[in-house]
Amino acid sequence: MANADGWGPLSPIRSFTVQGNTICRSPIVFVHGWNGLGLSNPPESGFLQVANALSASYSVFFADIQSNALYTPPIEQNVQKLIEAIDQAKATTPAQPKVILIAHSMGGLISRAYIENNSVYRGDVKELFTFGSPHNGVYEAVLGYFASPGGLVSYCLLQPAVCEFSTPGMWLFNLRYSARNTNVKYHTVNGNANSPLSGLGKVLEALTPGEDDATVSVSSGLGLTGYLDRKETEEVHASQLGTKDYFKSDAGQSTSYTQCLKPVLVDGAQNCGSQSTRRPTRGPVSSSTSHTPFIYGTLQAGQVVTNAMALEGGSTLFATSWQTGTLAVTLVDPNNQVIDPSFAASNPGIVSYENSDTLATYNFPNAIAGMWRVVLQGISVPPEGSNFNTFAILSESSLALSGSTDRVWYTPGAVEQLLLLCRLHQRLPM
Repeated sequence: MANADGWGPLSPIRSFTVQGNTICRSPIVFVHGWNGLGLSNPPESGFLQVANALSASYSVFFADIQSNALYTPPIEQNVQKLIEAIDQAKATTPAQPKVILIAHSMGGLISRAYIENNSVYRGDVKELFTFGSPHNGVYEAVLGYFASPGGLVSYCLLQPAVCEFSTPGMWLFNLRYSARNTNVKYHTVNGNANSPLSGLGKVLEALTPGEDDATVSVSSGLGLTGYLDRKETEEVHASQLGTKDYFKSDAGQSTSYTQCLKPVLVDGAQNCGSQSTRRPTRGPVSSSTSHTPFIYGTLQAGQVVTNAMALEGGSTLFATSWQTGTLAVTLVDPNNQVIDPSFAASNPGIVSYENSDTLATYNFPNAIAGMWRVVLQGISVPPEGSNFNTFAILSESSLALSGSTDRVWYTPGAVEQLLLLCRLHQRLPM
């Protein structure tokens, strides 16, 4: 029988059998993030490389945060899950009244919702490490990528936490949790990914303006207010996005372990980065990229669906993802040229094609302007069909919309008096 978290049979919070004497050190509790960008299943397996290394010196435990593909409750509702893990860790090492939290992504927000809430916090956290935690939010375009056929608003009913760590949601979250706990030492780490990215990593990196870990911007991950330890690495948010994430690397131990966790927790350093104060930010108002509206749907076996997209031209990345099964994705350009994987292989200077089990992308350095068609065909999908999401990511548009009002003050409720003057103009090259 599956438990409420969807991770399998009911079982106690998992822990490590440690190697050596750990009685003089506070136990470590790993706190995983949102399942949609999770480490793996079960979620603690993504931590294992780092946990194995630290278990020589520490007792190690894993919080069972409720988050799966079906439902993730609001952040505050998962605080009790964290408390349960902390209590087991403290019971195992009674000589140490405080624990160390190592949190990934949403796990860092859950940790803050505990530590920074005076009505529930019990003074039992010594240090908090957050890795890729969106302290100032995740861009809505990234969240929209994972939404169901009903779109982001509908998706938030199934995944309430998603709305909370959007940029507007985290603005409200930070109003509730505005002050750092002075008795807890904070360490924040965020990647500025420059390692080879997977197809999904390239898509999410393109949807996230500025420097980022292919999901969370550096300004969000390191933008927690207060005088804190801040460390920027070259890592990606999770292993599905590239070869180097916060907890493992294709070359061995992760940068976050060798340059942060090991120096502080094993070697005795005070900080892994530099202590500084950063003003909170919701990120840039505009980005260097834009995208067409997400088109959501469900494709049945053998069904063919065509979606039209009007594009301005220039550098363009077409992306289609689906939930399960196999889909064939082809394009038809404004000149009625059919573009499929074979065409891409024969014309590498025009387009490059990448695919994985549930993602296909076509990348054009210079797509022609006009009406494009994305053609999807269900090759091998389950009887209930496969949910899909398709869209195009564009280079910065040369068109901009500006607006102004015709007066300074309007009478409340007198909608008919409001005149919005909008103008569509073309940006001139600088």
